[in-house]
Amino acid sequence: SIGRKGELYKASVVAGRRTFIANVRVFGATGELERHGDRIMYSEINKFDTFLPHNFIDVSKGDYGEYTALQVFADRLLAFKNNLVHIINITNPSPSSWYLEDTIKYHGVDFPYSVTRTEHGIAWVNDTGCHLYDGSKVTNLVEKKLGVTKSTFSNGDAHSDNSESGSPPVAWFEIARGSINKRNPIIGYDTISNVLIIFRCPSDESLNSNMAYVYDFDSGGWVYNNNLFADSETCTNFVTDWNENLVMGINKTASASDVSFVKFLDQTVASNNYPNQEFVTKDIDFGSPGIRKKIYKVYVTFKAGGYMSGVIAKYATNGSNRFTGTFN
Repeated sequence: SIGRKGELYKASVVAGRRTFIANVRVFGATGELERHGDRIMYSEINKFDTFLPHNFIDVSKGDYGEYTALQVFADRLLAFKNNLVHIINITNPSPSSWYLEDTIKYHGVDFPYSVTRTEHGIAWVNDTGCHLYDGSKVTNLVEKKLGVTKSTFSNGDAHSDNSESGSPPVAWFEIARGSINKRNPIIGYDTISNVLIIFRCPSDESLNSNMAYVYDFDSGGWVYNNNLFADSETCTNFVTDWNENLVMGINKTASASDVSFVKFLDQTVASNNYPNQEFVTKDIDFGSPGIRKKIYKVYVTFKAGGYMSGVIAKYATNGSNRFTGTFN
């Protein structure tokens, strides 16, 4: 077992009736503690806390980075480092038949809470986007939907740095890196509503750490939200409880010792902050962006009541991202 004073591991997952652990520190043959940041160890079958000294995988010994998280999907072990992801095929019961199936460079994570398991595969977030491994390929769910960097993102009439103001929406990079340029976004999956929830910083190290994005697997759309979480709070990682609820613990202030447990509810809530509710479509090019078209008339239909009767609609042409021509 691994549990003597000074021994530890920083990532673990159960698969194929074994426990896999990574980034380990154990006593070696000389009796001294040895650190193996890029080593994966595995238990005996059905002995989930028994790790023999020779039960290990060195997929890329000596390369840059340590293992930060482990996940499994479709008999593939996903081993995350800071700068890459190893996809290891563990289909065969015999460890001698395991092999490295793929290496996804530049798509690693720094913390285990940046990775989650969904019914569609393993999802994780970093500064390059929100990625999903479905058992055969990796897809960036942000691609062609959200601007990743400030240079590829336009908020209405002008480019702006919203990291301090929290104005919606914001470029993906601002969510992933935060105002202190620390890559620590947190991700969770709600099985009931089939959505991914990503918010900026669970440790309140960034300004407006409550800035969040929600991805809907059913529609394939993204929604920016800065009301789902409160700023200046520290949070635990997401977990799914016995009743399939997405749950986390929240500490209201850094000096408080109590933790409140909350769950995500997929419910519509009335809000008086209607100027901050924005719906932006994709570029409408009729499937042929390279062909010049003559558009004579466009009908936009929407319904609102009460204080929402002041809905303002804008449009932009030719991919300019400069929204003008307001009409009510």
